[in-house]
Amino acid sequence: MPDHVHFVVFITERTPYHLGKIIGHFAGHCSRDYNGATEPVFEEGYHDRILLRAGQLDALIAYVKDNPRRYLVRTHNPGLFKSRLVVAIDGKEYKMFGNPMLLRHPVIEAVRISSKFSQSELSIHQSRWDEAVRECGVLVSPFISGAEKAVRDRAIEGGAAVIVITREPFPERYKPPGRFFELCSEGRLLLISFRDDSSPYDSSPITRGQALAMNAFAETLADLSKRKSLVLRNYC
Repeated sequence: MPDHVHFVVFITERTPYHLGKIIGHFAGHCSRDYNGATEPVFEEGYHDRILLRAGQLDALIAYVKDNPRRYLVRTHNPGLFKSRLVVAIDGKEYKMFGNPMLLRHPVIEAVRISSKFSQSELSIHQSRWDEAVRECGVLVSPFISGAEKAVRDRAIEGGAAVIVITREPFPERYKPPGRFFELCSEGRLLLISFRDDSSPYDSSPITRGQALAMNAFAETLADLSKRKSLVLRNYC
């Protein structure tokens, strides 16, 4: 990659050396070979991950091999991989990642499935979502439940775009994971972070109150009259 390197370290026996010392040794030799150690090639620090589960190694190696392709995709579609965007509505700002123009699409339907829905109610909602997919529209939701995720996946297969309400932050080097990366490269994804930057990142399960608030926000984004007041801008 143009700005970082990945490598796999196999530990076959106990070593007295800390991982940081091993990486520092490697980085130091690279600097000396490149410029005679006049200045370091690498920045300080590193990000490491210990693999504990079966299949993780193969998945990680496949990810590393696919890195150059993903880099080219992002290079040729920079506008679809912006993380320094916000949408303002009702006096509150929300950070975004992806294609902000999806908020201007004329057909946006909110997806929410309640256990209280009767079969007829669910059929009415499903018909609305199916119609949005046929029109290559946009579905918006936090897509929390398995049933909601199934609606999302069918919509994606049908060519629709999705706006996903999430609690995740978007750090400087953020990249959408897995299938979301491909959707982003096609301009069919917008992620909106429904979190307060003043609070620490919370990875605990979503509470009922949070789910209700996120679903209400999705309904707001689907309301054409309210969307007219949306303000999109960059943030520093």
